[in-house]
Amino acid sequence: NRIRVLCRGSINGVDAEGRFNPERVGLAERRARREALGVPHDAFVVGFVGRLVRDKAILELVHAWQILRDESARLQLLIAGPFEDRDGIPADDADVLRQDPRVHLIGEDLDTPSLYAAMDLVCLPTYREGLPVVPLEAAAMGLPVVATRVPGCVDAVEDGRTGTLVAAGDAVALAHAPGLLFREEAEKATEFIQLANQTDTPLVFLQNTTGYMVGREAERGG
Repeated sequence: NRIRVLCRGSINGVDAEGRFNPERVGLAERRARREALGVPHDAFVVGFVGRLVRDKAILELVHAWQILRDESARLQLLIAGPFEDRDGIPADDADVLRQDPRVHLIGEDLDTPSLYAAMDLVCLPTYREGLPVVPLEAAAMGLPVVATRVPGCVDAVEDGRTGTLVAAGDAVALAHAPGLLFREEAEKATEFIQLANQTDTPLVFLQNTTGYMVGREAERGG
């Protein structure tokens, strides 16, 4: 009785039971959001939510994307946030994003739960943070996070469990982490297809943080 929360607490609070609850958002919202954005249903989507400025390491994100995109045509980049003049990125780097058909620039969008639903992984390559909200929201939505090993991010991302931490300013490491998750997801999908071809039992596909996991209907009581 000696502790009191003022108003509704910190801005860093995340409503994991309501707004950022993947069970409430659902696969239908994922499909609808992807369709509206022109993202293929089978794409592996790396997402970024935030201001497009140097301090958020957008230059490193651009360079990492140039490395990562060559791994597979299934990889897509979804960026939600405004370009800003203050601490802005060079025009050439902005054009890399604007001219790539597999990059989806949607500007500021406050309907972040449906955005997270459309993603498979969230990337935050920032140079500095207080306590970042995006990794907390992503974790609540069941998404793995690739972030930098800087104050704030090290508190919001549990390295090796809820995501991966890489050195700030290292575009190669930034590209490697989501690439590894994508390859793991692709390997699992191949295993599931092989399993489906080997059995007459119908299979149920459930969304996972790195793609899809599968279970036999009979084993699920279905």
